[in-house]
Amino acid sequence: MHPRIVRITKDPELNMFVNADVYHKPNCPQILELRPDNCIFFGNAEYTMEQLLGRLEEQRTPVKFLLLDFESIAFIDMSGVDELFGLLDELKARRVEMAFVIRSSARKEGA
Repeated sequence: MHPRIVRITKDPELNMFVNADVYHKPNCPQILELRPDNCIFFGNAEYTMEQLLGRLEEQRTPVKFLLLDFESIAFIDMSGVDELFGLLDELKARRVEMAFVIRSSARKEGA
């Protein structure tokens, strides 16, 4: 019900994305990259968006871009989509742009 919101960043030493809080890695001061680790549905959609905004407010420098990594999101229902639109409105009011990262492990035939 309460998905974990992970701040991720690319570790130049490992050349991979890691949990920035666990590994105490800095991120770009203008870009906040977050990854919710769960499904987003009617039971947790509002909580998830509140947590995303809370992580944004924790930043010491003004964030210009919120990058949401949806790699761990297996499912999102209409309540989740509706909350995302509300988050987008809130971010616009704060002059923060939002983008999504969705990585696919599926490969095209012949690739």
